[in-house]
This record gives sequence, C-alpha cells and structure tokens, in this order.
Amino acid sequence: MDTKQLWGDVSGGIVGSLMVVPIILSCGIVSYQSLGPQFVSAGIIAAFVSAFFAALMAGIFGFPPLHGNCPKTSHAAILSSLIAGISTHQAFHSSFTGDSAPQALITICIITLSVSGLTQLALGGAGLGAIVKFIPHPVLAGFINGFALQIIIGQVPNLLGYPSFDELKATLGAILIGNQTFNPYPLCLAMFACVLATISSKISKMIPSALVGLTGGALAFVGLRHFTGLGDSLGATIGELPTGSYFNLQFENVARVVKNFSVLDDWFSILTTGITLALISSIQSLLSISSADELFGTRHNSNKELMVQGGANLLSALFGGTPNGGSPNVTQNMYANGGRTRNANLVSAATLLTLSFGLGDVIAQIPLSVMAGVVILNTAGAMDKWTQQLLKKVDLRHHTSSNRVEVLTNLIVVILVTVLVVATGALPALGVGMTLSFMVFLYQAKDTAVRKVLHLNQIMSRIDRPVIEKNILMAYADRVAVFELQGPLFFGAAETVSQQIEAEMATADWIILDFRRNSLVDASGAMTLKRLNTNMSKVHKKLILAYLPLDSQIRQDLSDLGVEELETKGRVFEDTDTALAAAEAELLDDLGFAKEATDDLRLAQFELLSELNEEELDILASWVDVHYFNQGDPIIESGSDDRGVFFLANGQASVCSTVRGRVLRLVTYRPGIIFGEMALFTGRIRSADVIADTGATVFELTHGAYERLCIEAPHVAIKLLTGLGSGLADRLVATTHIVRELES
Repeated sequence: MDTKQLWGDVSGGIVGSLMVVPIILSCGIVSYQSLGPQFVSAGIIAAFVSAFFAALMAGIFGFPPLHGNCPKTSHAAILSSLIAGISTHQAFHSSFTGDSAPQALITICIITLSVSGLTQLALGGAGLGAIVKFIPHPVLAGFINGFALQIIIGQVPNLLGYPSFDELKATLGAILIGNQTFNPYPLCLAMFACVLATISSKISKMIPSALVGLTGGALAFVGLRHFTGLGDSLGATIGELPTGSYFNLQFENVARVVKNFSVLDDWFSILTTGITLALISSIQSLLSISSADELFGTRHNSNKELMVQGGANLLSALFGGTPNGGSPNVTQNMYANGGRTRNANLVSAATLLTLSFGLGDVIAQIPLSVMAGVVILNTAGAMDKWTQQLLKKVDLRHHTSSNRVEVLTNLIVVILVTVLVVATGALPALGVGMTLSFMVFLYQAKDTAVRKVLHLNQIMSRIDRPVIEKNILMAYADRVAVFELQGPLFFGAAETVSQQIEAEMATADWIILDFRRNSLVDASGAMTLKRLNTNMSKVHKKLILAYLPLDSQIRQDLSDLGVEELETKGRVFEDTDTALAAAEAELLDDLGFAKEATDDLRLAQFELLSELNEEELDILASWVDVHYFNQGDPIIESGSDDRGVFFLANGQASVCSTVRGRVLRLVTYRPGIIFGEMALFTGRIRSADVIADTGATVFELTHGAYERLCIEAPHVAIKLLTGLGSGLADRLVATTHIVRELES
C-alpha cells in the first residue's frame, strides 16, 4: 500500500471524526428533546453509537473510494416527533408509567429506525435504488426545511436557559406582570458561541466551526462561573454521561416493549415513519454520494449505497443509536485533509470509538444554551438551498408567464410541506405533498401531450407528385391534420388531446396521430382513441395512427386494450409518411384528382417539359429508350456509375437508402416525374436505389444520348436543362424538410 496515501487517510479520518463530534452533540440534543433536557446525555450516547457504525460500514462496504457518513440531526427530529405523538396516546400510558415510559419511547425509536434500515436494505437488495428518487424535490425541500424548523423551535427553551416550553411560558407570563426579570446570560453565552463559530468558518475550514463555538462557549461558561458569582444564572450544562459501555444490544428492551405495549395501536405510525425516514435518508445519501462522485470522478452504485446505509442504520438501531446518512461536508473535509480511500472511514470509526470513552467529562461541561445556539446556527445553515433560490425569484416581473407559474407552484408546495411537517408531523406532510405534486404534474402534463399540429401546407408525404396535385393539396391543406404526440398518452392528458382533436375536426377530415415521441398509452388513452374513432366515423371523418411499427409495444397495447378496429380498417401505419400518403391519396380522390393512369404518359404530359414544343418533343423522343420494370425491380442501383435521366411514364417507384441497417424510403415518384438527373450533372456514382413499387414504364435518356443531343439539337438540350433545374429546385425544398424532420 502507498505509505503516503495511508497517512493521508489517517489524517483525513481523524479530521473527519473531529468534525463529526459537534454533529453528534447536535443530534444528541435533538434525538430525545421531546422527553426533556435530562435525556440529552442519553441522546449523545446514541449519536456516538450511530457515528461509529456509520463510519464502520462506510469503511468496510462503501463505494466510491470515500464517502463520509454521520448521524443526521434532521432524521433524529423525525423520530423525536413520532415519540412525542405516541407519548400522548392512552394505550401507551396504560402500559408504561413513571420512569419506564421514557425508556419505552426510546425503544420505539429503535424499532422505527430498524424498520428504516430494513427498508433501505430491501430497496438496495431488490435493485430499486432509483425508486427513492421519485419523491419530488419540492416535497423533499419542504421536509428538510420543516425538520430544520422543528429543531430550531425545539431548542428555544434551552437557548434561553429553560428546561421546557411550559417553564418558558410560565416565566414569560411572570415577566409580563412584573413578578420576575429576564435572565440574559444563557442567551448571551449562546450568541457568543455562534459569533465564534461564524468567525471561525470564515478564517479556516480545517477545524469545524461548530467545535470552535462549543469550545469557546464552554470556556466562557467555566470562566464566568469561576470568577463571578453568577452561578445558576448561567444556565444548566449537558451533565455527566452515563458510565459503562455505549454499545449495548437492545433486544431485551425491544422484547419488553413489544410484550407490554400493544404496538398494533401505533403500528401504522411506526411503519410509515420508518419507511418515510428510509426514503428521505436514502435520497439525501444519494445526493451526498453524487458530490463524492464529482470529487473522485467516479459513478456510484445507488443500490449498493442504500444497502450500506441500511446496514448502518440497522446496526445503529440494534445498539440503541440514532439515524445516520451520507454527509457531503464530512466527505469534503476528509478529502481536503488527505483522505482518498475507504480506510479514512475506518480511521474515523476507530477515532470516534476512542473519543466515546474519553470525552464524557468534557461534554458534561458544555452549557445547554451554548449547545442550543450552535445547533440552531448549524441547522439554519443546513436549510434547503434551492428553497432560498426560489425565494430570491419571487420578484417575477421580468419572468415569462410559464416561469412565473413554475416558481410559484414549487414555492407553494415547499411552504405547505414545511408548515405541515412542523404543525402535524412527517406523515400528513408526505401525503399532502405527494398528492399536491401529483396534481401539479397532471396539470402540467395535460398541456404537453401534443407537441404540435401540422397541416399539408407545413408537411407533406415524400411522394413527388405533379405540380397540379401539389397545388390542390396546398389549397385544401386544413383538411389533413397531423398531431405530433409526446410523452405518455395517459389519463391526465387524454382528455386534453381529445379536446384539441375535436376542435381541429371543424376543418380537418383526416386526423393523423404521430406516436413517434410517445412512450406509453394507458387504458384511458386507449378508450379516448376508441371514442374519437367512433365519433369521427359518424361524421365521415377518419382517425389514422402513425409511427406504430408491427413490433411496437404501443401497437400491441392498443390491440390488447380493445382498439383493434383501426388496425383491421388499415388505419395504422408504420411511419408518418405512409400515413400522410394515404390521407393525401384519399383527399385527392375525394376531390376528383389523382386517378390511376391506365396508359403510359407521353413526354408532352411531363410538366418539366412544358417549354418544349411538339417538334422539340419529337426530337427528344427519338433519343430516349423505353424500359419496363416489374414490382420490386431496381431501376437505379446504389453505387452504379450510370448517368442516365429517367422519365416515369406509368406505375410508381421509390428512392430508398439504408441508414443504420434500416431501409428508409426517401421519396416516392408518381407518373410524370423525372429523376436521376443529379448523376447527369455531377458525374458521381448513384447514392441510393430507385425501386419499382409497381409495374412501371420508364423512358431513359442515357448520358451518351444526352451528349449527342447537345451537339445535334442544342436548343432542345437547353430547354431540357431548364426543366430539370426547376425540378431540382422543388426537390431541394422537399429535401430540406426531410432533414428537418430527421433532426427533430
């Protein structure tokens, strides 16, 4: 092993463990705050247990090379809120009285944390690491802010030197009527510690600012108590930690609680809180490990990370610890001080284990007001940064309407979830937040299912028709509408799509639904299509489904969901171009055009040769050869050096090219079209195949015949070139459209 790297891991691990100490104290003071200040020491011990197992599991199983884990104060607040609610239940008081009640509530925290750890292990083991990301970010932000506010509010009594809110209220009442004066010393000590922490954070990142604040506040407390007569006016301290081992298995306590207390009375709260804690912890840990990826240039395994976190939380619960999770700040500090591999976490675990047996006397001297001040300072700094960005954007005078709605909607969800977390707890907040986010999603999705609507003056099939037919289609462009769908056609969007189609039916007789960008059609979407088809048929209009290949899952799903009538009537096409071609043919037929020719066209009937008089046409006819092709025969083959020009007198032919193994039909020629002239002009080999779609009659002017025509009848050759140039210009426009379509 690289000795330099080993020392770097040792240095990073030690610094990381020192940074975790104030987090342990913060988590300890929050964990059982609903039980009273006398349980702060028990909370600190539980946080030490959590910190040890978090570092140990990350050191043994973690990936990428280094990801720091530690106790999570915000997660401990979830459990504290749970037991605060359970402690008011009659069933609980019937089972536990006196001194046994607090220990039973702590054990309920352990049971809930076990549920959380097992949930994370199950998610990771089942390969469902990505599912935890399904909680919308506004809901997650609301939880982060809500837990932070809970922590801050819960620390107000300690900040002011009172053991509980009841005593604080009583004191404030006495102050208001003049029976008591306000004691400023605990608050002053807290403010002094916060100032030290703030200054320290601006000077150096090497030493945790919270540790500086705690140390300075504790020293000020000791000094004032020693050199002044303030005594109890300075407030209470954390007090001595219980002696003995911190790592005690909790099986006996869990068994006693389950035996004496009907957990079934609160099973729903315990299970749902455990699952909620697992989801929130998992999301925050995955966000944290993503920042580690940026440091190391790696890509994490979400499932493995969940199993590491779940294992750490389960072990923490078994030994009476608090929740833990990934911490980007701890990771970055370990990295900045030389840590690069998982060994840094092992060093951190060993250091924390050592500190747990030697810091009791030091921690006992820390004033509760100082501890509360540092907790409030750190918690305020840990509030969701994205929410702060949204608040800065509240002035929306320079934003578009869509941006304004997006910002306000997200902000409303964040604020509502934050308030509900503080006022009612995590479970109601999660339910309301998810429901509101889902409703917002449905509202937004309903307007995005249709990408755009096109008509024949914007899009035509790749059939090269005579100009008169193209002009007719342009004149009646509104009678064919193409709806480009995107995303899922599901119950939230189906009705909006239906309304847009029904509005388009005022002018359109053919409605083509392009499923190229569609990912799903659910039962509601399928039934909407079935209803539309029925209603359109009654008024002699036609619904056409496009871009549904034979092996398409959506095509199979539509058939399974009962939309088979369109398939049997030939209204389902493998691509949008063939669907357009079918609609155009039916429209032309309905207008009395595009009748199939039974006889071969004469040269005089080719539009591009309209400038030639009868004598000149006879001269040209003397130089062309007549060819007959069967269906599927190649008229032009890719790679050929033939330079002839072809006149399609009867039948139909298509230009085909193979792109990434797929045969793509570029354009289809109808009688009266001239093609192949590019090789005549450039002399390059043929770049695509031209295949006869039906039996076809073709006139060919070979390159040799063209050269002789230029010599013997140059005036005919010039008019021929003029016509071919006009055709090339039309084709360039069509090609430009094809390119745009492929790019989109």
